[in-house]
Amino acid sequence: MVKIFGHPLSGHPFILCLWMAPNRYNGRDQSVSWDEYATIAFGSTHTETCNEVYNDKKPPEFYKLSNQVQEAIMSAVRRWRAAGGFSMTQEEFTGFTYPELFQHMRNTVVAEAYQTYDTNRDGKVSAHELLSKKFKLTKDQIEEFSKGTYDMKESPNMLGLKDRNSNGVFEKKELSYWLMENRRMMRKEESESLFREIDSDSNTRISLPEFQTNSDKIKWSSIGRFINIKEEL
Repeated sequence: MVKIFGHPLSGHPFILCLWMAPNRYNGRDQSVSWDEYATIAFGSTHTETCNEVYNDKKPPEFYKLSNQVQEAIMSAVRRWRAAGGFSMTQEEFTGFTYPELFQHMRNTVVAEAYQTYDTNRDGKVSAHELLSKKFKLTKDQIEEFSKGTYDMKESPNMLGLKDRNSNGVFEKKELSYWLMENRRMMRKEESESLFREIDSDSNTRISLPEFQTNSDKIKWSSIGRFINIKEEL
């Protein structure tokens, strides 16, 4: 089991809020198991299916789910295994929620990117696939990017993204650098902004009513992807 000691975000108020959601179901034993998390994220009627997927089995019920939900479960399983194991501490749960912040999660982050952006499933992520899907760039803009003349100020989230060998494909190392170095700052800024928005009384704490009232804001954030998608089932 991988331990994540002393990371500053593990005590972040927003992480504590997420931690309490699944942890309130297990008698506060200071750990969250995969099945407890799966019950919260995917619904109690799918807990058994999620457990079988975690154990490398795919029952018939799994294939009855939408492709989007199937991919979400598989992605959650990859993250969960990489972050800690079947049962997680609070600091390991931080790695699950913010994988870009932890070096041992690098391969998982890159695998998720390939799953998302390799649209033709050829095992590669071309400049066209990533730039058109993620950043909605036009053909002319993609050509400018390839030539190094595209103005990154128009898309600040692209900072650090570069086809260094100019082969029209983002290699794993190239994607890894962008994902780990750029997106970790985006995640931190998003979590802090979202926390301030939810903390309506500005007491630096999020109460259960505040959490419930703002559930839609959390759901549609990038963080919310791994918190609650039961509405899609």
